[in-house]
Amino acid sequence: MVKLLTTIASGVPAPESTLPSNKEEVPKTLAALLQNDPTHIVFENINHSVDSGDLASAQTARTYQARVLGKTQTIEVDVRSIFIFTANNVTLSNELLRRSIFIPLDSKVEAPEKRTGFLHEDVFKWVDTHRAELVHACLTLLQNWVAQGMQRSAHSLGSFEDWAKVTGGVLEAAGFAGLLEGQEDAKALAADAAQDSIDLLMDVLSDYPDGTLFRPSGSAKFNDEKTVSLVDILNGEDRTAGRQAGPDSDQELGLQRL
Repeated sequence: MVKLLTTIASGVPAPESTLPSNKEEVPKTLAALLQNDPTHIVFENINHSVDSGDLASAQTARTYQARVLGKTQTIEVDVRSIFIFTANNVTLSNELLRRSIFIPLDSKVEAPEKRTGFLHEDVFKWVDTHRAELVHACLTLLQNWVAQGMQRSAHSLGSFEDWAKVTGGVLEAAGFAGLLEGQEDAKALAADAAQDSIDLLMDVLSDYPDGTLFRPSGSAKFNDEKTVSLVDILNGEDRTAGRQAGPDSDQELGLQRL
């Protein structure tokens, strides 16, 4: 779908990139991509939760400043790109949630890659061949909106107010209402995944007896008392401090669901 849409928009499918799971690598990746001033930045098949202030900032800023990969040089680049993420059941931070428009796709079949009987068997070739007609159709929608007085929609989206009002207006003029309908439900699903993990962690921590000492990582004692590593809990690794048994217990606990 992304390849088709970006081909219609710019004539060629947008290159696909991998979004690093390490926060520290995200600024370097963004700087490298934005230097080329692409029309679209596509992060394909994200398979991890995404929480990056740099990525959130780049989505709403006019310019982005970051260090060049492999150098001590810092650059400032213009941001004119459309950011596109593809993922299955992705979890986003609150910063990214409010900057995102979700487009859920459900094929209603167990193995969508095996489907047949499409109107255009080679849809990529068809789009290449008929791109001029598709662009003409998009421009017709815009001209229709202009002819009707360029009525702006009542839709609003923080940091993207003009986009929401203009895009909503274009679609409403063509008879398509509900630009942002269902967004809150989709965003709640993405946010709930993160909250579920937090709730699960809190459930585990509450099972430890009063007086249990926790530390971010490592196993160093505090005032000669054993401590429990939060990193070990998140990773589901074995520990010497366990639930319902106190800080001196050898009971082990795995938290593989987190």
